[in-house]
Amino acid sequence: MKKRIIDDHTIKVFVTRDDLKRNGITALDLLGDHNQIERFFYKILDQVDTQHLFTDHEPLTFRVIPDKLGLNIIIS
Repeated sequence: MKKRIIDDHTIKVFVTRDDLKRNGITALDLLGDHNQIERFFYKILDQVDTQHLFTDHEPLTFRVIPDKLGLNIIIS
């Protein structure tokens, strides 16, 4: 997994297929169970938000852009 901080409100994360597998999820799972997807996204956020830019009381968006090697996730 690679992260890049875009600004104070946006983090871009690249999650490889191996990262997905380690988390017990596939790209197709992202089309299914809402609770599983939410847990996965927040787990990713916990791993990459080391500077605690995002707080629990602020609304978040997760944009997922599929890539042949994995997923680009933009968290804002």
